[in-house]
Amino acid sequence: MSLLRSRVQNPQSVIGANVVTIRRLLRRVRGGSQSWLIEGEDDRYYVAKFLGNPQGNRTLVNELYVYPLLSQLNVLTPPLYLLDLPEHLEQHDELYFLVGNKRVRPEGCLHLGSQVPVNPENTAIFDFFPDRLLKKVSNLSDFATMFVAGIWCYQTDSLQAIFIHDPSDFDTAYESDTPYLAYFIDNGLCFDGMHWDLRDTPSRGLGLYKRVCSLIDMRALTKEAVSKVQAISEETLLANAQTIPSAWFAPGDRELFARLIGHLRKRQLRLPLLVTHQLDSLGF
Repeated sequence: MSLLRSRVQNPQSVIGANVVTIRRLLRRVRGGSQSWLIEGEDDRYYVAKFLGNPQGNRTLVNELYVYPLLSQLNVLTPPLYLLDLPEHLEQHDELYFLVGNKRVRPEGCLHLGSQVPVNPENTAIFDFFPDRLLKKVSNLSDFATMFVAGIWCYQTDSLQAIFIHDPSDFDTAYESDTPYLAYFIDNGLCFDGMHWDLRDTPSRGLGLYKRVCSLIDMRALTKEAVSKVQAISEETLLANAQTIPSAWFAPGDRELFARLIGHLRKRQLRLPLLVTHQLDSLGF
């Protein structure tokens, strides 16, 4: 799996290093952030989340911060890039957020882009996957890791994943028994979204976990994931925050986020107990 992951996900090409200019706005994407599918000048496709979206700019901070943590945990998640919205697209007739009965334009010029792993114009992407096909997903163990990461980072949204079958891009081993991959997306509601909080209340939206847990050794895999989380250093937690654009922070938010990181560090020590409690309560 490591060779496949290195081909589709390159942590070195992420945060703060590469800025992709938006070439075309293609269509809206459903969801609370009112995102768009866009084409970049690099000929790749992205789901763009814009500053000023109804879920708040803190959700972009959350998503950009959590991505390298998931990469370090070896979870398959689309690479994130900064997106430059050129001036000629800023006034596009359809580029606005609908807030109540008002139309609100995005803020600023640098936004968040989640790279679509395949060309959505010619490759199917499934955001719902039937139970009978779940055993054909090659990275089911990532669900256990995401369960642990969700508890650690207090993810208050349902687990979001897309499933892709693209045999032309897979190694032979993945073309037969397990030809599908699950990519985990939408982590903006970690830390309780705009509230920047960490609580011990049960995770929400566990439907997808419950569908997968009978196919994997949830206890063993979550124990392994906890060890990986606890191995993430304080230096890494602090360094990840420095890569977030300053324009995404409101006055005082840098200090509040630094405090949140301190709580996240302490939470690593309590994670075994938190995970065991949730597994017991859910009967996993």
